[in-house]
Amino acid sequence: MNGVCSNSTLIDSVPFVDNGLISPYPDPVGADSAPTTCDFIRSATRGVWYLLQGDGRCYSASTEGSAINTLLAVYDAEAGCEGLTCMYERRYHNETLHWISTAGAGYYIFVAGFPDETGQYVLNVAVRLVNIFCLFGLCLCNA
Repeated sequence: MNGVCSNSTLIDSVPFVDNGLISPYPDPVGADSAPTTCDFIRSATRGVWYLLQGDGRCYSASTEGSAINTLLAVYDAEAGCEGLTCMYERRYHNETLHWISTAGAGYYIFVAGFPDETGQYVLNVAVRLVNIFCLFGLCLCNA
């Protein structure tokens, strides 16, 4: 898992939309493989990495518009690419994740085919302008 997310695309403004191809062919040094801290993602899962810097707002990431079934995961980037911690994940077609970012914190977003599908994907990232729901100290973005 050497530098597994080091080739991340920076999300420097939202709304953000990107699309591409999840290839069945490996890249050198496993640059697009994933850590195994999420339940549905294995070390051989092929996908694409993005990096978003938090600012305290509520974000959504979705794969709506993808031609394949997708895995979508958000990792805490505090420990860098070598110490990723899975925060949220979703699988299947047109998935959406919502989370509240912490100002100054980084978040790696991983998009992959499920199960091991290859083909065209779309990633949409936006700020959610909704009320935030808090219960027992855990706050979530309303869907």
